Amino acid sequence: MTYVKRKIIHGKPYYYLLSSKRVGKKVKKKTVAYLGTNPAIAELREKLADLTKLESETIIKQLKSFAKRNK
Repeated sequence: MTYVKRKIIHGKPYYYLLSSKRVGKKVKKKTVAYLGTNPAIAELREKLADLTKLESETIIKQLKSFAKRNK
């Protein structure tokens, strides 16, 4: 599963794209990309261009959902 995580550091939001995968009984998380402090969908698509098409489509759907929630 891929998702966007927001961290608040010294009162300022920072966004990261993370991916999680089950390995045995544990879930391993991996930071895929740092998205910046104010991500825009167009910029995020550029940063995700190197991912496979299927992963990108799933991520874009999640990012659009994220953008709608944070308007």
